[in-house]
Amino acid sequence: MFKEPQNEWKQQYWRLLMEKCRLAYVTLADEARKTSPSNPEKSLSHLRMAALLFAYLEPPGLPLPGMPQSASPQTLTNSASLQSHALGLAGDVYFSMVQHWNEVTSQPQPVERSSIDDQLLQLLRNLQLGNMLEESYFPYPTSLHEALQFSLEQYRLALASFVPLESGNASEVLNLAKRLGNVANEMGVFFMSKASGNSSFFIIAWFKG
Repeated sequence: MFKEPQNEWKQQYWRLLMEKCRLAYVTLADEARKTSPSNPEKSLSHLRMAALLFAYLEPPGLPLPGMPQSASPQTLTNSASLQSHALGLAGDVYFSMVQHWNEVTSQPQPVERSSIDDQLLQLLRNLQLGNMLEESYFPYPTSLHEALQFSLEQYRLALASFVPLESGNASEVLNLAKRLGNVANEMGVFFMSKASGNSSFFIIAWFKG
């Protein structure tokens, strides 16, 4: 007689625990971005763990860059603020890499996972979530251009997550739009620099010829 309410209570408790884990990973990613700017893989690793939990709690989870979304944005309304924050944070991490590109390694540095991380990953892999998301979310950029592109995509996704919400997030939307604009400006500078370099090359080649 009492088994059904007890099971429901356990399910609610489990969900609350997973929601707190998700928030913790986003917070850890933010802290790592501030304290370890030369090791962006640490932040990205925490964000990947958060992405696993988004997929577990609100399937299909965070939107993937460049992919059409199969689910309506309303499915993530309850956690849209955290979703937008996580995606905006990913944009910040990639943009920080751009700003400190000379200090960033070309390959991701190994991140030591805790036993809790390993246990949670194993649990999510058993649910057939872990392997797919670890490969799909927040990849490590191999070039300056790729870091700019990733930053741009994450900011755009963060802004898109505000679409179903009521007005009242105007300041957050404006803040994200400014960060997106900064990356877009940097992207423009990058291409202008590339174009200028190519022009110089052709001029030198013309004189030599």
